[in-house]
Amino acid sequence: MISKEIKQCYSCKRKSDFVTYFAIAFFIMIVIFELYLIFWVPIQLQREGVLQKHVAKEQMLNMTDYLRRQVRRVPAPTSLNKGEIALAGDVLDVYANYLRKNQDNMDLSNIVEVSKMLKQYSLEVSLWHSNVFAFHSEEISLAKALELIEKKNSL
Repeated sequence: MISKEIKQCYSCKRKSDFVTYFAIAFFIMIVIFELYLIFWVPIQLQREGVLQKHVAKEQMLNMTDYLRRQVRRVPAPTSLNKGEIALAGDVLDVYANYLRKNQDNMDLSNIVEVSKMLKQYSLEVSLWHSNVFAFHSEEISLAKALELIEKKNSL
């Protein structure tokens, strides 16, 4: 224990006044505000889903930019495949421009719908990287066609 002599020599000899009460009240207000920030604000953010829309919007825009980069890197063996890739690239450019202009006006359901559509594009791009394209050029053999017509008509 601290002796009375040391206490009298080193203790602050002040009376409680307005400043002391103000400091105590201010300290209590700060502690209450910190507790509010620690507990109540995160609960409200989770319940309201405030950040959910923002995160979904950022993921959608990042996916659009990623797909645009990937489409430019796809090797195309034929001109028909080049046309398919160019068409998808142009459509993605239009989507990117639209999304940049209207991203703040979109609600969460619109963002989810566009994200699903972008996932379909990502599947197509992955198929293109493995040389599976939607359009195939087929050649017509006139000699075989004439033979089939002759056989059918008994000529």
